[in-house]
Amino acid sequence: MRLIWSLILVGFATTAVAQVQDDNPGFFDRLFRTDNADNNEDQGGFLEQLIEDQLSDAGRTVVIDGFEGALSGRATMDSLTISDGDGVWLTVTDAVLDWNRGALLRGQVEVAEITAAEVLLPRGPLASDDTAPTPEASGFNLPELPVSINIAKLAADRVFVGEPIIGAEIEASVTGAINLADGEGTAQLDIVRLDGRGNFALDGTYSNTSTNLALDLSVTEEPDGVLANLLDLPDRPSVDFQITGDAPLDEFAASVRLATDGSERLAGEITTTKSTDGRRYTTDISGDIAPVFAPDYRPFFGEQIDLDADILLQSDGELTIDRLSLQSRVLALDGSGRIGTDGLPRNFRLLGKIAAVDGQPVTLPLPGEVTQVDRIDLSLGFDAETGDDWTGRFEIAHLVRPDFSARSLTLEGAGQIVTQGTKQITANLDFEAASPEFGAPKVAEALGDDIKGTARIDWIDGQPLRLQSLMLEGGPTTLTGTAEVAFSDEGPSLTGGVNASIGDLTPYSALADRRLGGAVDVDVTFDAAPLAGTFDIAAKGEGRDISLDDPRADAVLKGVSSLDFHVRRDATGINAVLSRLESQEASLTGNATLTSGGSEFGLRGLISDASLLLDGLTGPIRLDLNGQEDDGRNWSIDANLAGTEATITANGRLSGVYAIPRFAGRATAEVPDLAKLSEIADQPLGGAIKVTLEGQTDAEFDDFDLAVDVEGTGLSTGSSDLNTLLAGDLTARLRALGSAKSAQISDLSVNTGAMTATAQGRIAQGASRIELAARLRNLADFAAGFPGPLAVMGTIEETGQSTMNIALQAEGPGGSRTSVQGTAQSDFSTAELDLNGQAPLALANRFIVPNTIAGRSDFDLRLSGPIALSSLSGRISAPGARITAPEPGIALNDVDIAVDLSGGRAELAIDGAVQDGGRFSLAGPLSLTAPYPAQLALTLRQAALSDPRLFQTDVSGTITVDGPLDQGARIAGNLTLGETEVRIPSSGLGGANAIPEIVHLNEPPPVRGTRRRAGLIGQSNGAGGGPAFPLDLTISAPNRIFVRGRGLDSEFGGALRLAGTTADVVPEGGFELIRGRLDILGRRLELDRARITMQGSFDPWIDLRASTQADEYLVIVSVIGPAGNPDITFSSDPDLPQEEVLARLIFGRGLETLSPLQAARLALAVRTLAGRGGEGVVGKIRSGTGLADLDVTTSEDGNTAVRAGAYLSENVYTDVTIDSAGETRLNLNLDLSPSVTVKGGVGNDGDTSIGIFFERDY
Repeated sequence: MRLIWSLILVGFATTAVAQVQDDNPGFFDRLFRTDNADNNEDQGGFLEQLIEDQLSDAGRTVVIDGFEGALSGRATMDSLTISDGDGVWLTVTDAVLDWNRGALLRGQVEVAEITAAEVLLPRGPLASDDTAPTPEASGFNLPELPVSINIAKLAADRVFVGEPIIGAEIEASVTGAINLADGEGTAQLDIVRLDGRGNFALDGTYSNTSTNLALDLSVTEEPDGVLANLLDLPDRPSVDFQITGDAPLDEFAASVRLATDGSERLAGEITTTKSTDGRRYTTDISGDIAPVFAPDYRPFFGEQIDLDADILLQSDGELTIDRLSLQSRVLALDGSGRIGTDGLPRNFRLLGKIAAVDGQPVTLPLPGEVTQVDRIDLSLGFDAETGDDWTGRFEIAHLVRPDFSARSLTLEGAGQIVTQGTKQITANLDFEAASPEFGAPKVAEALGDDIKGTARIDWIDGQPLRLQSLMLEGGPTTLTGTAEVAFSDEGPSLTGGVNASIGDLTPYSALADRRLGGAVDVDVTFDAAPLAGTFDIAAKGEGRDISLDDPRADAVLKGVSSLDFHVRRDATGINAVLSRLESQEASLTGNATLTSGGSEFGLRGLISDASLLLDGLTGPIRLDLNGQEDDGRNWSIDANLAGTEATITANGRLSGVYAIPRFAGRATAEVPDLAKLSEIADQPLGGAIKVTLEGQTDAEFDDFDLAVDVEGTGLSTGSSDLNTLLAGDLTARLRALGSAKSAQISDLSVNTGAMTATAQGRIAQGASRIELAARLRNLADFAAGFPGPLAVMGTIEETGQSTMNIALQAEGPGGSRTSVQGTAQSDFSTAELDLNGQAPLALANRFIVPNTIAGRSDFDLRLSGPIALSSLSGRISAPGARITAPEPGIALNDVDIAVDLSGGRAELAIDGAVQDGGRFSLAGPLSLTAPYPAQLALTLRQAALSDPRLFQTDVSGTITVDGPLDQGARIAGNLTLGETEVRIPSSGLGGANAIPEIVHLNEPPPVRGTRRRAGLIGQSNGAGGGPAFPLDLTISAPNRIFVRGRGLDSEFGGALRLAGTTADVVPEGGFELIRGRLDILGRRLELDRARITMQGSFDPWIDLRASTQADEYLVIVSVIGPAGNPDITFSSDPDLPQEEVLARLIFGRGLETLSPLQAARLALAVRTLAGRGGEGVVGKIRSGTGLADLDVTTSEDGNTAVRAGAYLSENVYTDVTIDSAGETRLNLNLDLSPSVTVKGGVGNDGDTSIGIFFERDY
């Protein structure tokens, strides 16, 4: 349209000044001229700029240079270029247009000359940035053409066409001429390749008066030519194609010839002859076309293909096909027919077959994937002289393609063609695809074993064409419908309706890669005029119990869901209304109106309960999305997503919707109470947070400018360390601009009450540079004992495609510092870094809980090679360190640590003092690569080891660890024990069972962390979790191993060898009794035997026996078991119960004759010997005396006490305690309720007490 207006402007200008033109330049010549006669700068004339402005558009720039002679009828220009975002795609140089402007007013185009020196077309233009159709329907219009066209000369010395246009580059010259006027036409065109490898020639004339047609068309190219590439001919042969003929149409004959590589492939004639009843057209073309096709297709054609046709077009318009035959090696197609002047057939017969003689599958010459069939049969028949019925059948046997195959495809049809009276055509069609496969078993599973369909089509003269019924059925899916096609001068119109029903979605599960369920039923009605571009479509549907194998989606879609949608396009635009898309738990409604420059839309959604989507959320979620388009096809967007726990809003401007979308605006997400999201995060959260994103970006992030701001108050998580960092208010900001390939970070900052961090720089492939700085206000918050700030700063810069320079510095309290300098690969696969400085050892404490280490480490290291320990060299030293291990009760002081790293090995030299006495040292090499072979020696020099509950000793000797640690190194050595005391601990004998394991419900992370650090959370010992280390340890102590406790006083001596492995310790030898005795309330028993060995847990194992004579009984006391909890048993000969044996041992009489005081003394003896747990001896004494409680305890000052208690009523309890010092105390408890108790007590020393207690179990 802009070009037309430009030409009109030129025409008016020409008319206005035609009478004043002479040899001298006129006003308009001076206005339009672009030569440099009057100035030294090529400013371009007014017309030149006008045409450029009119032809240029978004994404298209037209530049014209040297435009002259616009008013003289002979226009020339030096060059014309058309460019887009990728540059110039069309160039025309030295162009000439010599034409008759006045002829345009008569509807004629008269051009004496169109020539150019060069036409360069290296590629096609890019798609327009605004290629979307207008919403309004344009209606149907026929194109308008001029009355005549006459171009006397068309020429271009050089035309270059790039490979993207035709598949290969070509340079050619073009000459020609065209004349269409007064029923006469001539056309002449010669295209000659400049490299001499081919040409295209067309020379044709036709006269309506003489009906003479002269045609000479030839295409000749050498191998690998343009035509061979365009047609993708195998081996790219040479091509020679000709059509020639010169005669009136009543006796015209055109010779056709096609040859490749010099061999004739097709030849024949197309002739027209006049007869008394019309004009007859015959075709007789044959040849060996197979070599032109790919080798897989050649068996289809064989060595000969024949096309034979004889068609008569009668003067009254009736068409008779006397003969139609197409034959090849596997193809046979024969037919005939007659079509009356009314366009209805009077008869037809068509028989076709594709089948190999040997019965093998036939490869069809179709583009794309290889298609094979066993057989194709076609038959159609009708003869009005014998009746109105017609029949037809089309069948394909065993169709095989990679993307589709079927055992058979069948289409059968029958109906009537009524040619007399009211003309009518009917068709009843049946379709079946047996055993279809769609390239994937998942599709076949969804559509079932067979797909069947029927259709009934009716047409009555003067009425629309009607699809009375349509039905397709496959698996659980049924498609039914009706349609009507009406024809008018405005073009066809289509109305109808379709119903799609899926009774069970389960068969579609494999196709969806998830288990589906439920049913769907959708009705669609439509009314459309394709040529006018109008339509009116309505869809209504219902889903029942739809499930998507997603509990959240299934909860939203449960029950009945429904759809109601309507869209219409007419001359005013497109209007769409989503009246309903809802389920029992969710709904979505909306509307859209699309018009040029005035479109708008709105969308509203609701989910009734957010917990359906995510556990932990509550309340409804509402969506409100609106958009408004302006004249420039830009959209204003406003969105709001609101729930009980969070709100998200966004607004801005969306441009380039039909090209590369670009959004500029602001989005905010706000959570006022993070505690409500604790269940989602699976940890306790607290505080409030707000995130704001502002800026602009395109959809592909090729050009963006974005800023992110984060504000948080009172933030807390389940991590104590993170809570420390988040103390106070949080503010963070990120500002970045650029593209996905290169982004500039102008501001990155994070601030809390505990730390600050900033960064800025550029992120680009091969050219990134980041400057960063961070400051922790108090390191003691993370490493106890090191108060003061920690600061980190430095730069990371890429110096190439894969290398980075790293320069980082850190400074902390107490003079601690760290420096990292060097280079690293961008993927951190290797590095060359220098690391040196000082750091507090306490930083490691959080990783070795409950153990601790204190002191300062100095390091001077170099990392060269892969990021691994084996690449380190240098020294790590820590003078005067302190190490404590609470569980084994070890504390090490003044520990000097030195680790020398080199060649993938660490040489250890560690020496220090044991807090309770003695010294130790650890030395030797350790490899830093698997399987980590080591040669370590641990030397102990009178090192004091103790467990206050069990033993105390000092150890001297050496233990070696030799071999690969990853596979089980050998542990060997000799240790000598100094004076050693093993204590058998005392314990209460109340007979109460052990406290059962406590199960903590909803345990907060801080509580669990405290229990873990205290060692109260059991860890899996996971047998087989690591390698077993071979053992060869000898522990010797000739004497001075004393075992005391519970009345036992003994001395042992000997040697013990530990063999086997750490997973299966095999002790050999032990410690034998030197002397010893056992005292029970003044009764002394001499030890008959005693032995101490070691078990796999290194807990001493005691086995001793003492005996004495009590009247006629031999009383035997045995102590067997681990030293921490041995079993003590009493036996006799003859045999008596344990409590009876004990009574006779102490009092020389039976249990039933004991007085209460003697029973108390008996309990004291049991307290001394029997240990803890279970009913035991004390329990039997308690039950025998009828007491509710009987217990014997030892106070911190060594006094022994007996406590006896009983219930006086259901809620009144009293007990009496008497100790060995003569102190007596009476206590009384009164239970007022399950939670409230009044307690009182009085002692013989005059001390009294009373109190009210509230207790609640949890």
